[in-house]
Amino acid sequence: MNARKSSPPVVRTGAVKESPESVLASLDRVLVAMELPALLAQCDQLRQSGQHDAVVPLYQRWLRLTQSPVRHVAWFNLGVELSNKGDPAGAEQAYLQALALKPDLIEAEFNLGNSLEALGRPAEAIALWRKVLTNLDAQPVLQVSMAVMLLNNLGRLLEIHKEYHDAEKYLERSLAIQPSQPDVLQHWVHLRQKQCTWPAEAPLPRVPKHAMRMAVSPLAMLASQDDPAMQVLTARNFVARKFGNLKLANLGASRIRGHRERLRIAYLSGDLCTHAVGLLLADFLESHDRTKVEVFGYCWSLEDGSPVRQRLKNAFEHFERIADLDDASAAARIAAAGIDVLIDLHGLSAGVRPGILALKPAPITVTWLGFIGPTAMPWIDYVIGDRYTLTDELEPYFSERMIRLSGCFLPGDRNRQIGKMATRAECGLPEDAFVYATFNNAYKLNPAMWDCWMRILRQVPGSVLWVVDDNVWATEHLRAAALTHGIDETRLVFNPRTSHADFLGRLPLADLFLDNHPYNAGSTANDALWMGLPILTLSGRTFVSRMGGSILTAAGVPELITYTLPEYERKAISLARRPAEHQALRDRVARARQSPAFDMQRLAQEIEHCLLQVARPTLT
Repeated sequence: MNARKSSPPVVRTGAVKESPESVLASLDRVLVAMELPALLAQCDQLRQSGQHDAVVPLYQRWLRLTQSPVRHVAWFNLGVELSNKGDPAGAEQAYLQALALKPDLIEAEFNLGNSLEALGRPAEAIALWRKVLTNLDAQPVLQVSMAVMLLNNLGRLLEIHKEYHDAEKYLERSLAIQPSQPDVLQHWVHLRQKQCTWPAEAPLPRVPKHAMRMAVSPLAMLASQDDPAMQVLTARNFVARKFGNLKLANLGASRIRGHRERLRIAYLSGDLCTHAVGLLLADFLESHDRTKVEVFGYCWSLEDGSPVRQRLKNAFEHFERIADLDDASAAARIAAAGIDVLIDLHGLSAGVRPGILALKPAPITVTWLGFIGPTAMPWIDYVIGDRYTLTDELEPYFSERMIRLSGCFLPGDRNRQIGKMATRAECGLPEDAFVYATFNNAYKLNPAMWDCWMRILRQVPGSVLWVVDDNVWATEHLRAAALTHGIDETRLVFNPRTSHADFLGRLPLADLFLDNHPYNAGSTANDALWMGLPILTLSGRTFVSRMGGSILTAAGVPELITYTLPEYERKAISLARRPAEHQALRDRVARARQSPAFDMQRLAQEIEHCLLQVARPTLT
């Protein structure tokens, strides 16, 4: 709302320096006659004098005492104030009052949608914004800025609630109106990846190819390019665009460390729950040598009530939920605990809180597990990988110094809960077919690998490919892509997601897991090997494209690693055609549970040793 174009008179009283209650009492005498511009000026004066808590009561008193024809503006501004104070319910009522007085107040409708979303009523917010957009479209001249905000909010909220197709269309329309929106482009491309709408980077009017490529998110780039240069370029661009204004500090260097026997390690994450990272971590955390390290956890994870969540909490000596703390307060809390090494479990993945890391609450910051690529975040000192994944050729592309473990950098859980052991019939799989499986998130798939898998099916008669039914649009597009190769859709078996325990119970039904490229499976590959399912992987040039090879090397079955697409294709076909060779390999994989790939004491010991080496110069 723009109700401040003129220079209104300001009500000046000596009470401005008094308590908020005194200010309001002294103003009662003039509130009845006060014009809106004077009210706005008084609110500004209160803010400037630090009396923010007096603003809402002032609006409320003025609205009770006056019958101004522009009261809708005050109701709107009151809604904004209440929203900023974290009171979405109060803001909702204020916006409704404003709309009762002026039903065509689009700004109030837009903000009302934000309040509804904050109150956990997203369907109402979406319906409201769609109605407002329809009304905007009916106007003779489009209100460009409001239309763009509506389209972007619809796209954002629909994506969160997995309505990918509609989200994509709203964002595409926003880009047609205003092409120079890198954040919107980023989500538009990723939405297409999630739906397997290929090519994901399709041409858009007035959007240069370079602009689209530079807007691709680092996570999306891991899935689309086996090129370390493109990955670091995307990461640098993303960090500059998203985090360039972060407050920087060095809180961890500002304190004096006393002598102590144990290294203080803290893990920072929003995924310490039933999440791919959380599912990998519990056994590793439990394996830390508490005579050498003191283990802290700082998280803003979902309280999902699962046994996994409780187990993770119990794995730390010190655990603190920091969801309600801002970045500065969280960083101060970590620094006050005297943490020596802070391990970030996000990198550039969703949920990261770079504002904490940028304040450097510990002398050493490390990234591990959450993002398998260069982060380009200048406040991260080290990345943990291994000798297989972090090759010498990758060093120029990482701003982080490399910690290379001797074995696989991925942890695993030797106590994971296995659910019901399913049958092929229950999963819609033919009893006598060779079953290939790929259980990647849809956004990680790409045309090159899909074409390869279809060629494999064509050369192994009767075989099927078992796929996750990630969303209806991806499933539809994958089936259509199979038909272009002459593969009947009955040879694709889609199953919906299930609990992690039941997923483990299904894995042995497959004959061969076809790893994706360039985004290899991580936690899923770990699960597959634990359940005795062989994995065929294609190792490439990037960190993320070498995960599969790393775990297969540690598991003692390196013959399942290939390095070219033709080699990968030939191996997949050969294993299906040679049952004895396949069975012998499966027998070896069944013994992988006793391999270094699942030795968490060894992994914890090596990481502790490496962290002690890098932290030693900072210790006193």
